[in-house]
Amino acid sequence: MATTQIRGKLKSKLTAKQGATALMETMPLVMRHIRRLIRTQKPGQKSNVSLAQVRLFALLKDSPGASLSDVAEFLGVSKPTASALVERMVQRGLVLRADDPNERRCVVLSLTASGEAYLQEIRQFAIGEIGKLFEAIPEEEMFKLIEGLSLLKSAFAPSATVDLKG
Repeated sequence: MATTQIRGKLKSKLTAKQGATALMETMPLVMRHIRRLIRTQKPGQKSNVSLAQVRLFALLKDSPGASLSDVAEFLGVSKPTASALVERMVQRGLVLRADDPNERRCVVLSLTASGEAYLQEIRQFAIGEIGKLFEAIPEEEMFKLIEGLSLLKSAFAPSATVDLKG
């Protein structure tokens, strides 16, 4: 919806609650679309990747050396579920599992070079497909979208920045 249409629907000053409401109404649509993209993506020989697996790859890209507990917490699943997911990715050569040098009962996880390449391939595919949707957005509105996403990202991860190299 164009900015003028949004302003026309809102009679009063915008509030944080209205922003949160818009986010909660929009995110499920965005995530549903991304899940659909990931399910249809068939990169290389490693097809049939799930959103949970992509999220695992993203966590390990951002936090190499994460523990199984970190994975379970990040994905919102039990440790046995996280362990099974990690095991499948280890068997496919996408994740490396090693003993934690500081805690012998724990393991640390990281992406292999193949896992990093696979994550990059999935991200580029999703960026390309989402970019096709965004082609219809006029440039001025695109600036506003990117500005809004940058604000959103800084609200959730204050030290993060939006990468515009795409």
